[in-house]
Amino acid sequence: MQPVHPDDTNWREWLLASLHDSGVQTPPRHTFSGVVLPLLGMMAIVAAGYVVGAIAKEAKGGIVVMLLWLVFSIFVLSRVYNRFLRRTWQTRARSAEEELRRAGSRRPILYLRSFALDAQVGRPGWSEKMLGTIPFNNAEQRLTHGLGGLGPVIAIGRPGEQLPALGAARFYVSHDRWQQKVADVVQVSQLVVWATGVTEGLRWEISHLIDSLPPEKLILWAHPHLLPLSEAEREAEWTRFRALLGNLFPRPLPERLGETRFIHFAANHQPLPVGPRGMGKAQDTALLQLLRAKGLPSMDWGGFLLGFQGRINRAKYWLGTAWSMLLLFLWGLIVGSLERSMEVGTRGPLYTLAFAALFVLLVPAAAIAVKRLHDRAKSGLWLLLLYLAPALLVFFGLGWGWAGIGAGQTVAIAVVMALSVWMLVELGVLAGTVGRNKYGPDPKGTRIMGGFSWPW
Repeated sequence: MQPVHPDDTNWREWLLASLHDSGVQTPPRHTFSGVVLPLLGMMAIVAAGYVVGAIAKEAKGGIVVMLLWLVFSIFVLSRVYNRFLRRTWQTRARSAEEELRRAGSRRPILYLRSFALDAQVGRPGWSEKMLGTIPFNNAEQRLTHGLGGLGPVIAIGRPGEQLPALGAARFYVSHDRWQQKVADVVQVSQLVVWATGVTEGLRWEISHLIDSLPPEKLILWAHPHLLPLSEAEREAEWTRFRALLGNLFPRPLPERLGETRFIHFAANHQPLPVGPRGMGKAQDTALLQLLRAKGLPSMDWGGFLLGFQGRINRAKYWLGTAWSMLLLFLWGLIVGSLERSMEVGTRGPLYTLAFAALFVLLVPAAAIAVKRLHDRAKSGLWLLLLYLAPALLVFFGLGWGWAGIGAGQTVAIAVVMALSVWMLVELGVLAGTVGRNKYGPDPKGTRIMGGFSWPW
């Protein structure tokens, strides 16, 4: 197979051909045992709940029966349900080849790690272990979610595993070909995330990455924070890693790990540590800071709802608009309910608070609209024309109508309707500019990540 240049247009076909020649068979997925049986088990648990509820209604002490069933469901049945659900998700998980074949798939992001780290990275969170919540919260899944908007995140699967771990899409290779396949994937990847570790088997990987990959494409994921260690133990683990593999890096890595979750590199190989910032899970906020530092699409809920910088696409505009409409609807219900319960002469303070709350609720709507205008390569000042002009026209149009000039009111209403239609088309229908513009990178790869940081 001839090497492919990273800019070649046939990188996808070349990579798929390379992964096809892996020397192993992809583990078969048994639909009946992996999907049908778990679904039947989950349906049986739900049906049992209805049966117990019906019995409790007829029996004496039904409240006690329901409370016991509730406790049993939370601490026992929910965990069984979780096992069924996890197995179903693992069976239905796409392989790396399937992700690469998807229409519009971008260059992949390769995730490399020691297989010994899988048990720690993929371990369920406390809520899943104790309460059996939906299995979507392990560290690898959050990494895949944060980077997945840029392109498919793929990784080598553990040899011999029957079901893939939840997170990156797996591909499988034989022991005698894994180095060549890693080199092939690295050659066409847009980024490589390498989880640090203290096993000797990682030496070849990082040596190859340093020698063959532009430093800006390499990201280190600090493994001590993925292990159940105290602060002192994390620093000791980081010291062990630096002693084993730190001398392979052209420039020294930070001596102290601290809160660093990721390390990326400048063009001269200078390490650039990144730690968490804002509210939320430390890994999520650190990953958000990493994407921002590299100039890649990134956004958390604080930036999405309150920030006036950056860009969002049409889908996120409609998501934000739906949330704004829901909040305004709830605001109206609350104000209306309070208004009806108060005497006419005592409603002044209520109206003052209502208008203040309305102003606060309109801030997210304005922030979302400004970012959508940025995606259309337009200044946020256009919002004054789209939002304020209709309000002023209605005000003056009604004034003209009261003065007996009916035509003025009619013209105002017609202009307002035209501006409203234009606003709907401009913000919610027309596509944004392709690629980076003066307001930021293309938001196509942006995913709203967990956590909340103030955008100012």
